[in-house]
Amino acid sequence: DAYKYLGILITAGGAKQRESSKNELKNRLGNISKAPPKPHQRLNILRQFLLPKFLHTLVFAPTNTSYLKWFDIIIRSALRSWLKLPKDTPIAFFYANVKAGRLGIPSLRHVIPYLKKNRLN
Repeated sequence: DAYKYLGILITAGGAKQRESSKNELKNRLGNISKAPPKPHQRLNILRQFLLPKFLHTLVFAPTNTSYLKWFDIIIRSALRSWLKLPKDTPIAFFYANVKAGRLGIPSLRHVIPYLKKNRLN
C-alpha cells in the first residue's frame, strides 16, 4: 500500500516520483499566467513561492536529470511568455545572478543534486 509522508508518496519499494507534480506545475504556472499581476510580480511569485514549493518534493523524491530538465524547460517557457522574451534568449539569462542584470531563477537540474548531497552530509 502507498502513503504520503512529508508530501511524498511512499510505497514498499521506496519513494515514488509524483507524476501529479508535472500537472501541478503546469496548472500553477497557468494560474499565474491568468492572474492580473505585472510581469515582474509574476517573476517574484515564481521565485519566492512556486519554486520553494517544489524544491522539497524534488529533493526527497527520486529524480533524474531528464525530469529536472523538463521542469526547467517548462519554467523557462512560462518566463518567456510573461516577459515577452524572444526565442533566441540565451539560457544563461534566466539562471545568472540578479546583480549581473539577469533573472536569478535557480536551475533545478543543477540545484537539486547539490541540495540532495548537502542533505546527506
